[in-house]
Amino acid sequence: MKRGDAYEISLEGSCYSGKSTLAKALSKQFCGQFIPEYSYFDPSFQRRKKFPPHSIDDSLDSFKYFLNLDLNRTYSISTNQDKLFFLDRSIVSVIAFEYAKLKVGIPNIFNQVNDLIKHHLEQATLPSEWIYLRFDSLNTLKLRVQSHDIGLRFMVEKNTVQNLQTFYKVFFTELGQYSITISTESSPELQLEQASNFINDRLNSKDKITPQIFMAALNNTQKIL
Repeated sequence: MKRGDAYEISLEGSCYSGKSTLAKALSKQFCGQFIPEYSYFDPSFQRRKKFPPHSIDDSLDSFKYFLNLDLNRTYSISTNQDKLFFLDRSIVSVIAFEYAKLKVGIPNIFNQVNDLIKHHLEQATLPSEWIYLRFDSLNTLKLRVQSHDIGLRFMVEKNTVQNLQTFYKVFFTELGQYSITISTESSPELQLEQASNFINDRLNSKDKITPQIFMAALNNTQKIL
């Protein structure tokens, strides 16, 4: 099922970086629709219960599972060309998670994802742009974690967040004008202003993302990392 001509904007970043908060604020400002992250479409948390994976096959199954959840989210997205959709995460997060596992020795398929992504993009379209929220200091994450009930602690461990941010930094640098990086420590007002300006610029641009551009950025990221 294709996502038609709906205009999708993905908010990326580590847990508690403020993705959902900014996505909801942008949805309100642009009269768009907020689409929650993958766990919303997996209420029984089947993948979380099977972490960490015990083998490459386990990681492959999990990766395919999340790609399927990505397809399931298409049912929440209209084909209305005039509507903006703000997604909490995209397949970029699924790939970044494989890199985080790679760096700490957990079975992963980071260097084998390309064919899977190519096939996936034959069925689902990409977001039109990405807004990446980055922690300038992990002390900010530490403070935010203290007030939350953590489901999967691996996602907020220092090494994990550092590795995720390494991947995001390289990937979004390679992706170029299709993404913007915003500091998590910036005020909500400044984040909203920076994100809004970026969105308006991209909406007025004739330069559109393609699967080929996305895959080139991914290939270059894998070579660099």
